[in-house]
Amino acid sequence: MGTPYAKNSDTSKEAAEFVSGKTRLAAQQIWQYIASRPEGATGDEVAFDLGIPMQSVTARMWALKYSKLIVQPPNKPKRLTRRACRATVWVVTELDFDAHYKEPPKNKKAISDFLDAGRHYVENSKDEEALDLLIEAAWAAFSDSPRPVNKSHQEESDFGFDETF
Repeated sequence: MGTPYAKNSDTSKEAAEFVSGKTRLAAQQIWQYIASRPEGATGDEVAFDLGIPMQSVTARMWALKYSKLIVQPPNKPKRLTRRACRATVWVVTELDFDAHYKEPPKNKKAISDFLDAGRHYVENSKDEEALDLLIEAAWAAFSDSPRPVNKSHQEESDFGFDETF
């Protein structure tokens, strides 16, 4: 499957074609960076030190976690991000990147709905109803678990940024 994009959006399709094939290389670069740090790394540290946008780091770290190439150490340490939010520290496992890396399975319909909701949200000047649709679509596209009910509190992120639900 190629990189998903929002239906009826030529710019989304062009962006998907641009990144197609580059995600594995970015994941390998992030994995090598984390491996080079005995104390592990947070998503924020990866983004800052490698100069990769946080959105890209988060997606690639999710794939690394899914592939069991990175894990939280047993004591589950946290470090502060540049924005003073607590972030999970990740370390590499003993698995070989080339033999084990794989992208998480994607629900094409859910991802398309997520991208469409995001476009609608941006086009409608941060309409609250559109934001709720975007959050629901994101949860359906990227999570295996039910979405938390409380949308008004800040959640700590595994990948080094704060999320508001």
